[in-house]
Amino acid sequence: MFWGRMHYAAFLANFSPELPSVSWLHGAWYAFTILAILGTHELGHYYACRYHQVDASPPYFLPAPFLTGTFGAVIRIRERIPTKAILFDIGVAGPIAGFIVAVPALFIGLSLSRLTE
Repeated sequence: MFWGRMHYAAFLANFSPELPSVSWLHGAWYAFTILAILGTHELGHYYACRYHQVDASPPYFLPAPFLTGTFGAVIRIRERIPTKAILFDIGVAGPIAGFIVAVPALFIGLSLSRLTE
């Protein structure tokens, strides 16, 4: 939330050194978008595991109290994956699910943007 808030303040100031004060709500939008993309990516892997009846844990977010606030998210696959085709399905499901969330977020962000000189 901190970095999203700082980036939004820089955006309002046309990226000049003097930053205006902005609400934490603007940082929350940034954090929500990042966590939605990460969470959906891991849920893609998780639901592919469930579909192929491979035992896996639900997604866990790895907190980082500094920098971006998270090291990402992981799932734990508790058994061997039976075939290469199933391994491929599980592996590709995460990026596809994350992409489905990231593209609308990209277009919403672009629609809210403005050109600066």
